[in-house]
Amino acid sequence: YEFRLKVKEKPIRIVGCHLFSSNDIDKTHRYALKNKHDLLDLPDYYANYKKAMEIRTRQAELIRDCILSEDLPTIIMGDMNDFSGTSPLNTLQKTGFKDAWWEGGNGFGITFHEDWMHFRLDHILYDANWELSSVKVVQSDLSDHRPLVAEFSMK
Repeated sequence: YEFRLKVKEKPIRIVGCHLFSSNDIDKTHRYALKNKHDLLDLPDYYANYKKAMEIRTRQAELIRDCILSEDLPTIIMGDMNDFSGTSPLNTLQKTGFKDAWWEGGNGFGITFHEDWMHFRLDHILYDANWELSSVKVVQSDLSDHRPLVAEFSMK
């Protein structure tokens, strides 16, 4: 979703996204590793992850192309269903977007927590028009994802 707002009479763009989940490829291979027998599912889960990452990369390319079509101060945020350094996030970061957590967070910034799996799958990316003031993960068990909250000021 794209939201356009005005801050001090200057238009800005906020993009909220939820990129494709690996679990949507094949619901029979939702990897949980609750017992030793689940190790046998790891190759299938990884194959699904790779397929889903290709879809997420194409989604990130669409977001990138839309953003590059118009020069506006932009923040991209949401459940990216992937880790820092992967193709979907690199696609956006290669256009100059910074990851708020790596710029101002402390620790791993875990947002996803289910069983033994704890990762940062939620991200806030911002362009050079913004100055990051703070970023934090809000501790909550209302979902399998914890909120990632950042505060910015315009340059």
